[in-house]
Amino acid sequence: MPKKRIAAAPVKSAKRVLEVFELFDKLRRPASVTDVATYLGYPASSAAVLLRSLVDLGYMKQDARGRRYAPTPRIALLGEWVGMATWGEGGISDLMKHVHAATGQVTILAGRLGLDVQYMAIIEPDSGDMTYMPGARRPLFHTAAGIAVVASYADAVIGQLVRHFNALHPPEKRVGLPSIMRAVEETRRRGYAKVVDKVRVGRGSVAMLLPLDPLQDRPIALSVSADTDILRREDATFIAAMREGLEGCWGAGKLSRWTRTASARPGGRSSSSPSGAGKAR
Repeated sequence: MPKKRIAAAPVKSAKRVLEVFELFDKLRRPASVTDVATYLGYPASSAAVLLRSLVDLGYMKQDARGRRYAPTPRIALLGEWVGMATWGEGGISDLMKHVHAATGQVTILAGRLGLDVQYMAIIEPDSGDMTYMPGARRPLFHTAAGIAVVASYADAVIGQLVRHFNALHPPEKRVGLPSIMRAVEETRRRGYAKVVDKVRVGRGSVAMLLPLDPLQDRPIALSVSADTDILRREDATFIAAMREGLEGCWGAGKLSRWTRTASARPGGRSSSSPSGAGKAR
């Protein structure tokens, strides 16, 4: 008679991560360490360590005072393919597919994480070498997505971020505040950012901020990355494809209003603080 198979107990750390995600799905609001520990019966110290780890990985965000946590869009993107299989495609997925089909280049959704930008979702050409991986991080001021994101912040906040960035990076990776502010002003004026030969020589990218709720405290950018010579030759085509896709998702009226808001001086977001910024990797 075959032995009865005993189900293995779930790994505690994996179980707790999923329990935290499910808790926020039920709460549908930010929560403190105490809230999480109380609802789930964890020691407060364990809840604090777990939440901090999820912030570092980009799955949770922490408010400016560091007291409350909430999920980031990266959690939603994890299961988006399941939703597409169940309910059909739409939204961000359609936007990225439209831009990728129109450009034939690497299409990236990215958000700020501390002093980095983090790749949240990626579509590569079939010949892609998997250089771009979801979850990968790049220095905030070295990418078009990073410039597009910080251009939505107040100038004073950008100055703080630049100083913090330079304090934590070696000389060869530091950036000058005047040059960053010129890039920010240009991004606000024309509605997109462009960076070449910074993360990798011979590669560059253009990026536009998604017109999400202005209260969203982790702004997200859509980016197209290509060889530098292709980007310089085709950047107008790439920008047109992104604009068309964004207008298809949100409408030309909202996109126009968002562009005007993001272009206002001295920058849109006064409350975005670099206090939660970790050392870039």
